[in-house]
Amino acid sequence: MTFLPGYDPSATKVAASESGSEGLSPNVWKSVRPDILAGNPDGYFRLQRWDDWLTIDDDPVANDFCTGTRATAGQALINAANLTGATGTVLQVDPASSTDTQGITLQFHNIQLTPKDGFDIVFEARFCVTDAATMPELYAGLCDTSATATISGGAMNATDWIGFYSLASGSVIFGVEDGTQSVTSSAVHTMVNYDTNSDGSEWVKLGFVYHGDQRGGNYYVNNVKGTQSITWSAGPTDVVLWPTFVCQSNGTVDPIMELHWFAVAQVPSDNA
Repeated sequence: MTFLPGYDPSATKVAASESGSEGLSPNVWKSVRPDILAGNPDGYFRLQRWDDWLTIDDDPVANDFCTGTRATAGQALINAANLTGATGTVLQVDPASSTDTQGITLQFHNIQLTPKDGFDIVFEARFCVTDAATMPELYAGLCDTSATATISGGAMNATDWIGFYSLASGSVIFGVEDGTQSVTSSAVHTMVNYDTNSDGSEWVKLGFVYHGDQRGGNYYVNNVKGTQSITWSAGPTDVVLWPTFVCQSNGTVDPIMELHWFAVAQVPSDNA
C-alpha cells in the first residue's frame, strides 16, 4: 500500500497543484500494518470503491452493499469515471430533492465495527459536493444501525456515532456521541462547490482514529491532525457501527455528495 504525499497544511482546501493526492492519508493510516492491509486476521481493513455498485433508486432502497433510507427522496448511483480530481468511478449520493431536509442516508450493512478495548477504529473518506450553489446537509463517518441517521435541529440525529457533519453553510465539524454529544467548537473544514473551479481542488479527505472503547483519538482533515478538543468519553461503546453517509437538501437546491472512496479498519491499539 503506497500513501501518496501532498496535502494542504491549512487543512481547509487541497491546492490544485496537489489534487493528484487521491490516496489514503499517511497520518491517518500509519498505525495500520501492511500485513493487516493484506488481510491479517488480527485486524480488519476495507477500502470501498464503486466498480460493481448497484444503483439505489426507487424501490427497494437497498442492495448487496448497503441500505438507503430516504427522507422522502434520494438515490445513489455511479457518476461517470474520472471526474476531475478523482481517478475511477465516483458514487453520487443525491437527495434528488430541493426541499429542506429531504435526502438519503446510506449505511453499509456488510461492514460492521464495534468499539472495544485494545483495538483502534480507523476511518477516512474522500468526497466533494456538486450542484451546490448552497451547501447540503451532510454526514460522513460511522453510525449505529439507525434509520434515523439524519441531520436535523443543528445536529446529527442518531444515538451512537463518530464522524463529520455539516449544515447548509458548508462548515464541517467533527464529533462523537453515545447519547451525549461532544463536537468541535468551530468548523474543521469548509466545503467548496465543485462547480466553482472544477479543477480537483474541491475534494477533501476526512478521517479519524478512535482508540479502544471511549479512550480517545484524533481527527484529520487532508492528512492534518486536528487541534480542537472534544470529550472522547462521550463516544460510542459496545455497539455495532456501520459506515454511514448522509446528503440532504438545504431547501433551495438539489446538491450532490460525490463520494470517491472510503476506508475503514479495526486494528490492535499501538500495533501491539
